[in-house]
Amino acid sequence: MLLNVPPDRRGLVHENDIRSLQGFRKLLNEAFSNNLAIGATAKASNYRGKSLQFSPKNLIDGDEETYWATDDDVVTGSFELELSEPQTVSYVLLQEYIPLGQRIKSFRVEVWNNNRWETVSEATTIGYKRILQINPVKASKIKIEITDSKACPVIANVEIY
Repeated sequence: MLLNVPPDRRGLVHENDIRSLQGFRKLLNEAFSNNLAIGATAKASNYRGKSLQFSPKNLIDGDEETYWATDDDVVTGSFELELSEPQTVSYVLLQEYIPLGQRIKSFRVEVWNNNRWETVSEATTIGYKRILQINPVKASKIKIEITDSKACPVIANVEIY
C-alpha cells in the first residue's frame, strides 16, 4: 500500500495528513478487529497424504509456518470454513506459504447463502497476502476454490472479517 504522504516544507508530515492517517488506522482497526475464522471448522477437497502436517486446520491455526497443501499432482482444489453461526462477511484474507513460492494463478470465493453456494469474488494470484473486499453478505460457510495453480496449492492463512 502506497500512502503517498510527503513531508511539508518544514520536513514534517502535515497535521492534516496525520489526522487523516489516524482516521484511516481507526477504520482498519474496526474493519479487521474480529476474525470470524477463529473457532471455525475447516475441511478440504484434498490434503497431502491425509497427513495432519498439511491439514486444512492449518489454514486457521494462526501459525504462518504451517499450511494446507494438496497432493503433489493436484493443482486445483477447495477448502471450506464453517462458522459457528451465520455472520456478515465483508473481507476475505488469504496468504500463500511463500517459502515454497507463489503458486496460485486463479481462484474464487463462494459463500453459503440461502442453502446454496454463491460466488462473491473471482481473482488471480494470492501471493504473500491478498485481502478481498466483497459486498457484505450473511454466510455460515465460506469456500475458496483454487481453479488454477502452477503447482500444488499451499495456503498458510485464511482470515474472515
